[in-house]
Amino acid sequence: MAEQELRETSPMSEGIDQELPNRSEANPPPSTKKPRLRRVALWVTVVIVGGAVAVWVLGFFLYATHGHDEFFDDRLAARAEPVCARAQEKLRTDESLPEDPTGEDRAQVVERTTEVFAQMRDELRQLQRPGTNESFDEWLRTLDEYVELGPRFAAALRTGNPDIYEPVGNEGDRPATLMNRIARANDMDDCVF
Repeated sequence: MAEQELRETSPMSEGIDQELPNRSEANPPPSTKKPRLRRVALWVTVVIVGGAVAVWVLGFFLYATHGHDEFFDDRLAARAEPVCARAQEKLRTDESLPEDPTGEDRAQVVERTTEVFAQMRDELRQLQRPGTNESFDEWLRTLDEYVELGPRFAAALRTGNPDIYEPVGNEGDRPATLMNRIARANDMDDCVF
């Protein structure tokens, strides 16, 4: 009995006779669902962000490497170039200016040149329906602007006054530059004037 009392009072003996709790009950394993969901969420995020970055890089590459004046239609450019070549031929065979041209001589050349450009523009319009290709439409609008300037420039040349004809002539610089830039962007050498 003394032994039993000692056993009951001894701090070392406390809990010896008691059943130890199951380790799995005391510290349950962490849930495997949460880390798995986190991994899936991480992968989904990586794929979405990576895809967005890839699309952005591709878009930037296409934007940076392609001229904004390109038609993106080689067949259209190939059909336009012979029209321009015929216009170039007409301009080459046109009479040249006399050695000391007057304002009237220059005005007549401008009028003939304007007619050639107007005919070329009309032929080019037959190649593609408006609204089909924005760069091509812009090229034709610029050509319209250039053609419309011709009669004004011819009239200004007839005055013989540089203060009148030079500013009008300078108005043709912007459309001529844009027309040539679009032609070069589409490898249409015959359309560079």
